[in-house]
Amino acid sequence: MSNSIAKINNKKELLEVNKIVNSVKMFINSFLNQDLIAQAAERRLQNYEKRGLTPQSQVEFEQKRQKQEEAEQYKKEGRSQNCKWD
Repeated sequence: MSNSIAKINNKKELLEVNKIVNSVKMFINSFLNQDLIAQAAERRLQNYEKRGLTPQSQVEFEQKRQKQEEAEQYKKEGRSQNCKWD
């Protein structure tokens, strides 16, 4: 009997350890993702600086890029860009 109780306690402990390990993994992954996002933003800023873009032209460039992406999405879906309710 005492062996089976010891096994149950060990399984419970193992589950707790697994929960902790998974929490640590999630934290590390979120930290790495934040780092990758920051690196991408830095590269984007460097590209803007290389092109000599001002903050206003950066905003205009991003808006134009977003509109182009929307147009491509509408084209893929076979809808008219002017009729968003199609």
